[in-house]
Amino acid sequence: MTRSKDRAVENAWRVTLGMVVFVVACCGVVMVYHSFFAAINADWIPAAVYLTLAAAIGWGVTWICANRNDLAGEG
Repeated sequence: MTRSKDRAVENAWRVTLGMVVFVVACCGVVMVYHSFFAAINADWIPAAVYLTLAAAIGWGVTWICANRNDLAGEG
C-alpha cells in the first residue's frame, strides 16, 4: 500500500474515532437528562441507573480521547 493510501486510511480512522466520541458523548448527555427528569419525578432507582450509565459513558469517552493517538496509530 502506498503512503498516500495509508494516510487516507489513517485519516478515515481518525474521523471515525471522532464521530464515535461525538455520538457516545451525546448518548451520555441524554442519559444525564433522563436521570435528571427521573429524579424530578422521584423515581430514584431509574435515576441512579441512568446516572451510573452516564458516568460509565463519560469515562469511556474520556478514555478514547486520552488514547486517540494510540488508537489512530500515531506514536
